[in-house]
Amino acid sequence: MKWRPVALLLLCALILVAVPFMAQASQVNLSENDLDEYLRENGFPEDYISILHLEQKKYFYENQGEFVSYETTTSYLGEDGYSQETVNGKNISPMTMDNFTATLGTVQLHYYNKTGFVRYAIAYNWTWNQRANFNLTDKFGIAWTDDWDILPETAQYGYTPYGVNSNGQNGWRSFSWYGQDEYSPGNGIGWAYDILHDFTGTDGKYYETYKHTGYGMVDIIHEHNGSGSEKSSSASAKYFHKQFAIGGTLSFNSSGKPSVSISNAINYDATSATAHQWFWKQKDY
Repeated sequence: MKWRPVALLLLCALILVAVPFMAQASQVNLSENDLDEYLRENGFPEDYISILHLEQKKYFYENQGEFVSYETTTSYLGEDGYSQETVNGKNISPMTMDNFTATLGTVQLHYYNKTGFVRYAIAYNWTWNQRANFNLTDKFGIAWTDDWDILPETAQYGYTPYGVNSNGQNGWRSFSWYGQDEYSPGNGIGWAYDILHDFTGTDGKYYETYKHTGYGMVDIIHEHNGSGSEKSSSASAKYFHKQFAIGGTLSFNSSGKPSVSISNAINYDATSATAHQWFWKQKDY
């Protein structure tokens, strides 16, 4: 089969357009230990590596991630006083005033072929160390300043419940998806997922959940002027646990101090916001 010049040009254009997203479809065969070693070599501190989900580690490896910075906060998510200290007959630590830990971080991604732009991944990781009494659809989101755009098809999120079975054995199961629930161009992005009361472990056994962990992450890009001067941007993330039937819609404020809020807020228990500032330079990498 012979290719005509026009067809060749179209093919080349498709290849160039696809390059930034090829890593999404690729398969990483490295062990998690090898991925952790790559992250260490690229500036990721141990405490940040320890909270990353496997899919995040793979993504940073595929896209030549280099650690920038992060911020961690703790808050209380208590379902208006509900308490559950045993699951399947096993003692579980009771609620504390810091049962929810969240980290908002940025990673520079060097796998990008478009000059005049900088590319970062912004990731919100969270752990809720408590069994949920209301198992509905929870939401969380990130807002940012300075009109950053998202790179299409890079929004992703994951959820890992930890549970205990009738024999007192611990287990877990991980889920991950691409996409988002809500997006406001230049302002922020949000996700929704169904929190699980119980799950079937990889061993086929029934587990009742006592801890929830998850993340939301997206690539953001910004045009630069090539001067090499340093700039800073800010972001804020928040988690909303649904407690009643009527749902809400996330909204994102990017002016001044960024923030995430939700409509019908009375139906949600919300965490404290996790705020983060990072610095970037106006140049290609």
